[in-house]
Amino acid sequence: MITRSLLFFFILAAFSCSRTGIQGHLEDADALVVQFHAGSGIADDPANRVVETTDKNAIRKMANQLDGKPAPPGGFGCKTPDGIMFFQSGSKVLLTADFYLRSDCRFLVYPFNNTMQMRMISTEGADFLQALKDGKHYY
Repeated sequence: MITRSLLFFFILAAFSCSRTGIQGHLEDADALVVQFHAGSGIADDPANRVVETTDKNAIRKMANQLDGKPAPPGGFGCKTPDGIMFFQSGSKVLLTADFYLRSDCRFLVYPFNNTMQMRMISTEGADFLQALKDGKHYY
């Protein structure tokens, strides 16, 4: 009886430690592409900046922002969003998100589980994205 209880406990512990939700969905992400728009509204504006990385720390740091606090409603009045794409194996898109970095409009919008999610970007997340935008590649 004790052996069955221990086995059940270990199985339960193993499943409870696995990632679920958005973190589980992005667990196999191996590339991150971030596009910063210059604000002109022109998709191929030369002032736009695209940053690509395969650094696991950068991918994990950005993925963690997707689990942030829910953003307050009404944020859709913000200007042109920047974009993030998480990839697996170089070509499979796992998730695409729009984000806004202005201090009065700092959140992510992305589809997950058939609903649009709006999550606040933390100060650490905003600093990370700003560093990428500025061409600094430390995570």
